[in-house]
Amino acid sequence: MKLSSKIRKIRYAGAGLLLLAAAGGPVAARGGEPVQQVRRELEAHAVPEVPAGRIAACVGQAEREGLPCEALACRVCEGLAKRVPPEALQAAVEARAARLREAHRLLGGAGCPACPRHGEGTRSLCCLLAQALESGVPPQVFSEILAKPDDAATARLPALVEAGEMLHLAGLGAPEIQAFLHEGRVGNWNRRETLGRARERVRRARAAVPPPRGQPPP
Repeated sequence: MKLSSKIRKIRYAGAGLLLLAAAGGPVAARGGEPVQQVRRELEAHAVPEVPAGRIAACVGQAEREGLPCEALACRVCEGLAKRVPPEALQAAVEARAARLREAHRLLGGAGCPACPRHGEGTRSLCCLLAQALESGVPPQVFSEILAKPDDAATARLPALVEAGEMLHLAGLGAPEIQAFLHEGRVGNWNRRETLGRARERVRRARAAVPPPRGQPPP
């Protein structure tokens, strides 16, 4: 199996796990615990010293920067549970850390609260935005919806980010996704409406693609 495919196997911790981590749930506590948890897990799984040290250093650096490094601890635990090779696990953790930094810069540049000391809701948003970026969603897709939102708009951002990632993975282009997100923002869609409309848009997009030869249409 190629390294890239191994990384893809642990690319998504799942929105629920990410939100739990960002909220400081039982998967990882605050105050330096993510780094200690990572070290314990790496030692328990006998990960070689070099990749183990680099993984722990990556999580520690993210913690010092004030990023929601609990998401990195989740990735480590999930990768170890799936027996991902150490070098692939290290690459996956470093990739997620890079996207967390990028998400942090996007949120800060758009006027959202900076990651250090911000509330659980924005930590969750940072995790979701990082996941979308790692999925390949162009950062500019989110530029409008992130632009200086008020409290009500900020509360709707997680669903819009999830919808943007969903549409990207379904093959929609950046202009289409931006138009969808713009409509959702100005229309004040709630979470249920946002994700429902996104799923319907994905369904229509898939129905418009001819099936492979010899395969019946959906």
